[in-house]
Amino acid sequence: MPDLPPVDRCDPFATLPYDILHMLLNLLTATDILSVEIASSHVSTQIHIPTFWKSMIVARILPWFPELKDLCTTVLFASTELNFRELSFWLDSVTQPTYGMVGPFMHIANRRRIMHAVKKLIPLYLNQLQERGLSTKEDSSDAPDEAVVAASN
Repeated sequence: MPDLPPVDRCDPFATLPYDILHMLLNLLTATDILSVEIASSHVSTQIHIPTFWKSMIVARILPWFPELKDLCTTVLFASTELNFRELSFWLDSVTQPTYGMVGPFMHIANRRRIMHAVKKLIPLYLNQLQERGLSTKEDSSDAPDEAVVAASN
């Protein structure tokens, strides 16, 4: 943890409830989270809790890396010695789509890239369904796949 002054008199993050702070941090890149951590002792304290990084893995990595789901629930999240912060940063970096990427995580990075693009289209798709009077809960060929709708949330 970085050396911080004992009292931050003007830390706007200190007044935020944990769930709101978590939602805001979830919108940031890993690098941006580190910047906020340096700027706010309250954020620094909150993100050093292992459950924060576990939830970041679930929210930010599992949607496009579902192969980890069983491993997370049975092995990873049961560990008390694993550094979830480092695991989160590592998974984010090795699956970051880059031009000319090769190796074992290439297909995961490609899936991540495609899901990022599709996620932007989901609200447009759902609006089109509503305009046509189709429900997203119907089991029809015109209704979106449950996984696609879940990924938009």
